[in-house]
Amino acid sequence: MVSKAIALFFVLSSALADTQYQPSTYTYPDTFQQPSYTSPLRTDPYSYQYAVQDVESGNDFSAQESSDGQVVSGSYRVLLPDGRVKVVTYEVEGGSGFVSDVKYEGTPYYSVIPQAKYV
Repeated sequence: MVSKAIALFFVLSSALADTQYQPSTYTYPDTFQQPSYTSPLRTDPYSYQYAVQDVESGNDFSAQESSDGQVVSGSYRVLLPDGRVKVVTYEVEGGSGFVSDVKYEGTPYYSVIPQAKYV
């Protein structure tokens, strides 16, 4: 009896179901507007600096940078593997781009690599 009731339920629900297929619709804007971006005329001034000296790993570098809202200037120093120190000073002003001056301090030295001995 229960199986007949379940079958009758499925038959009635199928008969009463909405059989019209309703495809989804997609609308799009008539015209395309290019997104626009205007950069801020002035940014906030900032300044930072840091230094790292780790004898165990051989890391020795530092950096400093500051901005007055229009001009960004700074420098960084890095100890190179050959013993020299690379010093980069830079400035960025408006649309001029990144202008840098790279200098090297010290004389490079290279340790003698022992030759492998084959038996």
